[in-house]
Amino acid sequence: MIQKWQSQVQQHDTVYMLGDVFFCSASDAISLIKQLPGEKHLIFGNHDKVIRSNSELRSHFASTAEWRQIHLPVPGAIPQVRIIDGGRGMDTRITVQKVILHHYPTYEWKDMQKGAFHLYGHIHSRYGETQHPGIDGRCMDVGIDSRPNMDMTLWTWEEVYRILSKRQVRAHHGKVFE
Repeated sequence: MIQKWQSQVQQHDTVYMLGDVFFCSASDAISLIKQLPGEKHLIFGNHDKVIRSNSELRSHFASTAEWRQIHLPVPGAIPQVRIIDGGRGMDTRITVQKVILHHYPTYEWKDMQKGAFHLYGHIHSRYGETQHPGIDGRCMDVGIDSRPNMDMTLWTWEEVYRILSKRQVRAHHGKVFE
């Protein structure tokens, strides 16, 4: 898995880890994480007791949280350029996608009815490219073991966006928008 990570992630890349990261001692975990390039952000999982209890290990993460809301640029989006301030400046905005990160799959998440994505792990499932039968809408298991061919590679933002942008937006209480 370390070699797969190293082949996919460069030092300047950002990686969001959605919990259950290490099943070993803190010293072994520190040795492992030092081999993983990239800026690493952790969303705690139910098996992350060793990380929660060790400040030295936590220091290898750019951030840790129970859940997180992020905005990622839509892959391939052309920036919107507006002239502002009487023509003395330009405002360039890139179209972004709201993403809710949590270790656990959640039936309803913040702004799901507005098209927000929900990425989770925890269940070690096949519901990466395949829609979870109990949770419709724009959500996805992004665990390394949820890949269709079980190759244990990391999901890229481009892959996740391609899959979820095709899924229907679901309103509160299960109503689906076309």
